[in-house]
Amino acid sequence: MASAAMKYEPGSHAGELDDETLSETWDHLLDGEEDPTVPEFNEETLSFFRAVNGIAPTNTSVNQVRIVRFLNFCNDYLSTNVAIAKWHIVRNRRWIADRLDPLVIPIAELAHGDYLCLDFADSPAPRVIRWDHERSRPGNPQYHRVSPNLAAFVAAINQQST
Repeated sequence: MASAAMKYEPGSHAGELDDETLSETWDHLLDGEEDPTVPEFNEETLSFFRAVNGIAPTNTSVNQVRIVRFLNFCNDYLSTNVAIAKWHIVRNRRWIADRLDPLVIPIAELAHGDYLCLDFADSPAPRVIRWDHERSRPGNPQYHRVSPNLAAFVAAINQQST
C-alpha cells in the first residue's frame, strides 16, 4: 500500500510517531473494553497513522463529506495544546465509546460531527466506515461503509490529492 500523501494545512501534522507512543496510545484506546480480542496494528495501519498523525487535510473528502482532521497519537491527550487535546484519538474514542462497537476506532473527524473509523471486527486488516453521530445511540451504533480496507481508502484519498 502506498502511504497517505494528501495535502494538509501547514503545521497541522502532530509530529513523528514513534513505536513507543503508538503502543502506549493503543493500549489506552481499548482500556476497559470487555472484548478480549484486541486488534494488533499491521504495517499498513502503522504506516497510515504515521502519515496522517493529526493532519488537517485540504480538500479531502469521504463520500462528499469533508475530512476536518485526522486524530493524533501524541503522548499527552490532556495537553494544553488545543489541537492536540481536541483531536487526540483516545479522547475522541472515549467521548463516543458508548455509541461504538468495541473494535471500532475513530481515526478522523468529518464535517457535521461524524467520524471516519477503522473496524477491526472481522480482520486485523480493518475496513473503513463512517460513524453516523445523528443516528447512533448508546448500544446501537450506526455506520456507513466507506472502503473495504485501508489500502483502497488510501488510494482513493491519494487520487483526490493529485
